[in-house]
Amino acid sequence: MFIAKNHSGELISLISKSSESINMLKKEGPFYCPACQEEVILKIGMKKLSHFAHKHSCPIKPEGESYTHLLGKLFLYQWLNKQGIDAILEQYLPSISQRPDVFVRLNDIPVAVEFQSSVIPLIDLEKRTNNYLQHGIMPLWIIHQRQITVKNQIIALSDFIGYFIQTFHSTQGYILTLDPERRLFFTYTNIIPISTNRAYTIQKQHRFANSFKDLIGNNIFPQYFYHPWIQSIESWLKNCIISPDARKNAFLQFLYVNRIHPLELPPEIGVPVPEMYYIKTPPLEWQAYLWVAFLWDKPVNSKFHLSSIRAYIYHKMKNYIVWRQLATLIGNENMRPFVHYLQFLTKTGHLKKEGDTFIVRKSGKLIDKPNICREPLRNDFFRRYKGVLIRSFLLTDE
Repeated sequence: MFIAKNHSGELISLISKSSESINMLKKEGPFYCPACQEEVILKIGMKKLSHFAHKHSCPIKPEGESYTHLLGKLFLYQWLNKQGIDAILEQYLPSISQRPDVFVRLNDIPVAVEFQSSVIPLIDLEKRTNNYLQHGIMPLWIIHQRQITVKNQIIALSDFIGYFIQTFHSTQGYILTLDPERRLFFTYTNIIPISTNRAYTIQKQHRFANSFKDLIGNNIFPQYFYHPWIQSIESWLKNCIISPDARKNAFLQFLYVNRIHPLELPPEIGVPVPEMYYIKTPPLEWQAYLWVAFLWDKPVNSKFHLSSIRAYIYHKMKNYIVWRQLATLIGNENMRPFVHYLQFLTKTGHLKKEGDTFIVRKSGKLIDKPNICREPLRNDFFRRYKGVLIRSFLLTDE
C-alpha cells in the first residue's frame, strides 16, 4: 500500500515523493496500517514502486499486494484524477472495515474502485461486495487482463470471471479489465452465453480512454454474431447427445422422462435473448424447461401468470436451473432473461401478453422427422425472426 500512519497518527503518502524524500522518511518509522493498526514496513524500490508492506497478513485484505496490484491501483488513481474526479487512494472506511483501492463519487454515487489482479475465493469477493452494497456504496470491479481467455470471440466464463459481469454506467453487462504494465483498458461487452462456461463477446482495447463513459458506452448488438451463435448452440446440443456422460445428464434425463428426443425440440428453443449471462445453465436447456412446462401441447387460450413462471423456476426447477453469481446482482434481476424469452415468444405468435398474464396463442409442437426437417426448419425460423431477435438487444428495458 502507498499510505500509512506514523506514530503521531498522521497519514503519510508515498505518492509523488522523490526517492530522496522516501529515503529520509524511512528514518521516521515505525509506520502503521490505517485499517488494521498493525505495524508495516517501508520498502524502498529502486526499479519497482516504493510501498508499505504488512509484516503479517492484514485482516482487511488478507490476500496481500503484488507489484502488479500496486501498479494497477496507482494507475487508476492517477487516471481518475486526470479527469478532474476527486479520487482518494486507499481510503479506509471504518464503518464497514474495508479499504477500497480507490474511492470516488460519480454522479453523487459513492463508488469503490477495486482492482483484482489475482484469483481469490469467490466467497471473499462476495463478502466484500455485499458489504459495500449494504452501505450504499457501488463497487466497480476491474480485473487484470491476464485473467481473461478469449479465442475466436468466445470468452471463457469461469465462476471467477463471470462474477465480474456488471452494469454500472451501462444498460448491458460488461467485464472491465486493465493491463497496468501496458496502461491499457479492455472491455468485454455483448456477452451472449452458449454454454455454462463459454460466451460470445466483443473485446475492445482502450488506449486513450478519457472517462468511464468512453470505456463502457452502450454497444450495439453485433449482427455478425447471429449465425455463429446459432450454429454454436446446435453444436452444443449435438455434443450433449453424444457425450460419454449423456446418461447422467440431468437435462437429457428430463427430456427422456417427457418422451422427447433432443433433436425434436423446435427452433424457438435455443434463441439469443438479452441478459442471459444471469443464468449459468446453458440457454437451450433453460429455454427447453420453460417451453415444455408452459407451451408444449398446451390448449390455445390457456393462461399462466408471471408468478407461475417464478414459482416454477425457483422451486420446481431449483435443481436444474443454476444462477451465475454476479458482483452487482440486485433483487429479482435474474428473472429478466426469462421475461425476455417470453416476450420473444409473443413476437413469434406463440403467446399473447396481457399485463403479467400470458395467453397461449399457438401450442408448442415437437419437430416431426427431425433427421430430415430440423435443419430447414431452423434455417427458415432464424431467417424470419432475425430482425426481432437483434432488435430485442436494443430494447432491454421494454
